[in-house]
Amino acid sequence: MRDSSWRPALGPAATRKPEVGLQWTLYDFGRTGGHYRQAVARERITELQLVRADQTVEFDVAATYLDVLLARASRRVQEDAVRRAQATLDDTVARAQGRASRSKRTCCVPRYNCRRAARPSSWPGKESSTRWPA
Repeated sequence: MRDSSWRPALGPAATRKPEVGLQWTLYDFGRTGGHYRQAVARERITELQLVRADQTVEFDVAATYLDVLLARASRRVQEDAVRRAQATLDDTVARAQGRASRSKRTCCVPRYNCRRAARPSSWPGKESSTRWPA
């Protein structure tokens, strides 16, 4: 069995006492406060960049949507112009061939019947106080 009184030789380290050291910086001439304020400023900058990115995406989506609306409206206007031009061509060909023109039945503008449209009272041919120049 082992002898419980036996201890290994520790040498000079056996005579040392354990110590705990503590360092505390009392004053660092504003360096710590400066680092803190820089971190707060960087956080604020990052938040503002995020807000700006969100606004940029919202603006781009709205601008694209308006571009689509403009393209659709432009297409409708161009299609109506083509329909009116085709109606004018059909009338011109019919007159050249001696037939009755299509415009006596309906107007060349889609969804608008000229025969049913009421003329304003200021148009010539209606009784009004306004006289059109001759």
